[in-house]
Amino acid sequence: MAKNKKYYSDEMAKNSFEDVTLHLFYGEELFEHLVVTDSWNELNNYIYSYKKSRGSVSVSIPSLDTSDEFYNAMLKLSDSDWKKLTSADQKYVEFRKELFPSNYNIRRATIKRENKQNIHER
Repeated sequence: MAKNKKYYSDEMAKNSFEDVTLHLFYGEELFEHLVVTDSWNELNNYIYSYKKSRGSVSVSIPSLDTSDEFYNAMLKLSDSDWKKLTSADQKYVEFRKELFPSNYNIRRATIKRENKQNIHER
């Protein structure tokens, strides 16, 4: 946290605004400044209680690049959405690099969609 505080303090020092004073608060510092430290303690107690009551809930998000669920969703894309996703436009190229690093699902869906199109053309 000290590293983040230093970073933001340095960034604030680079900027100045006429008739404006900037303050950086971390954790309970804001509550101390507002003279409401009881609210900080109450907030911490709520957070602690919430974490304790929910146990160890784990959320699993499938990989867009390799999950069968997302592969099947890609097969259901409209032709116009598919063309955007596979476009040579730089913003879509960057998008694909980020979400599909190995291009596994993109390649699979391309083959499946091409095969489906070839069947319909016969």
